[in-house]
Amino acid sequence: MCIRCLELGYDGIVPAPSGRRVPWEDLPAVIEDLPIRIPAVRADGLFATPDGSLASSRDDEVLAARARIERGAAVARQVGAPYLIVEAPRVALTGEPMAGTDLRDGGDGWDEERLSVLCDRLTACRGRYLDRACRALHGVASAIAPVRLALTESPDLCSASQARDLQEVMDDLRGLAVAYWHRPAVVALRASLGGEGSGETLEMLSKYLGGSDLSDYSGRGLQAVPGSGGVDYAEVAPYMRSLHSGLPTVVDYDPACRDGDLRQGRAFLETFGL
Repeated sequence: MCIRCLELGYDGIVPAPSGRRVPWEDLPAVIEDLPIRIPAVRADGLFATPDGSLASSRDDEVLAARARIERGAAVARQVGAPYLIVEAPRVALTGEPMAGTDLRDGGDGWDEERLSVLCDRLTACRGRYLDRACRALHGVASAIAPVRLALTESPDLCSASQARDLQEVMDDLRGLAVAYWHRPAVVALRASLGGEGSGETLEMLSKYLGGSDLSDYSGRGLQAVPGSGGVDYAEVAPYMRSLHSGLPTVVDYDPACRDGDLRQGRAFLETFGL
């Protein structure tokens, strides 16, 4: 895996939960003599709905969310990764639930009108879910130190992933070891449905920026090759280049991608200095 990563033009690996056990604790010894780094670990698998929610009013759901985050932090400490990437918590709406909110399904059935209805419902309970999330995140950030928590957008539309949500959380957690991790594929897909885009989001959150994913989105999902989908990298790249020198960036590819696609995506990112 490490050699293939280098051959394809990439210089890092980001561990994440999967269906099979991977001995990540052995990775530092494997890469000791290789020019590979481990900038972050993901608390959540890319294809699984995370257990629990830090924004829940139920203690058992908060505890479940804390447990998976602390498991991820343990891996981050084992491999020496400075960041643990954690998705913004899902929100349980009062009243009739809205189905199909997971953008990993491609956003089918969603449009500007339907997203507006969902955002209005989220706004109605916004104070409550943000208060719960901030309280829980205060405790989590302290518990996982020295690993730094990096909060990112969730692919679930029914979550605290709007730019103003993340800004309020980051403002509340100012002074703790917490950063914002930008996820342009999720943001761009939300923008296509009427939400805010990467430019607006990064204007609000760039002062907290700790890193970014660089995948794209298409009708096949949120792990498309950069340059092949709906992300405007001319809008994203200036923040990655000029605001934060050496900012870690990560590309999550669909496992079905061919080596030629991976090299093409790397060459595309290089045209933007990424």
